[in-house]
Amino acid sequence: MTMNKDNMFIQCVSGIGACFILAVTYVSSLYVWTVRYREPRDHPATIRRRFISAFCMLFVSPLFVWISINQDVLNKVGLLQIMGLRLSGSFSALIFPAILTVILFAGPLAVLVYDGMFFLIFNKRYLTLCLRSLHWQRNYAVAPLSEEFTFRACMMPILSQFMSTKIAILVCPWFFGVAHLHHLMDKISNGCNMAEAVTVSCIQCGYTSLFGLYSAFLFARTGHFLAPFIAHVICNFMGFPDFVGVLSRKDGMKGVFICVYIAGFVFWCMLLFPLTNPALYDWQWD
Repeated sequence: MTMNKDNMFIQCVSGIGACFILAVTYVSSLYVWTVRYREPRDHPATIRRRFISAFCMLFVSPLFVWISINQDVLNKVGLLQIMGLRLSGSFSALIFPAILTVILFAGPLAVLVYDGMFFLIFNKRYLTLCLRSLHWQRNYAVAPLSEEFTFRACMMPILSQFMSTKIAILVCPWFFGVAHLHHLMDKISNGCNMAEAVTVSCIQCGYTSLFGLYSAFLFARTGHFLAPFIAHVICNFMGFPDFVGVLSRKDGMKGVFICVYIAGFVFWCMLLFPLTNPALYDWQWD
């Protein structure tokens, strides 16, 4: 019995260690260019170079899965399906997680609609400018794609190999949250003082860890890469909810928006499990 517990502990540490190395590899790939180039994070040249890093990680990250997963499981299921890259259940993975995430952001969306900002997405000129923007491509395409691929499609199978899926859902987000602490260096290099940079980075780490928990849950329940990817795109578009802005409104809409915020969260909680029912995605929950 003791030997089995020791083996389980060693395997668990091995899985966490593999994910840690993968997270470090991902972040390092973004900064490898700084050895030669010194442009800030939002400089077009920096964004393009990091696009290259993200593209390379699409080939590097699966190697960690291939090395970590039991060979019998790989032969039986296949590497792509283990990482949630499958056609079966794709329509559900595109629709239901999007609906669920929009419900969660019902409050912020209501504010955008009331203030008229939401309708900008239907403006052809605005959309054209967005699609041509490297910042837009980074925030709503490349970053969600590469991050979900590495931190969910690759890390979740590795962790699930050595621990229960439920525990993996709790462990995986920490790699994602801590990985965002690298923005601390960007803030300091842009002239932000240490105290402010640390505070903002810690808040970002907490927020991204919470999202990572939701994203890992979606991946585990649906068995699909598309589910957390779509949720990530929506969350990046909405940003962190502006609770302070709602509470400080003076136009008589504060009470309405607070109710919508609460209602969105309540309905999200009610629909979280029904809309992620594995049967909808042709998937079997562990």
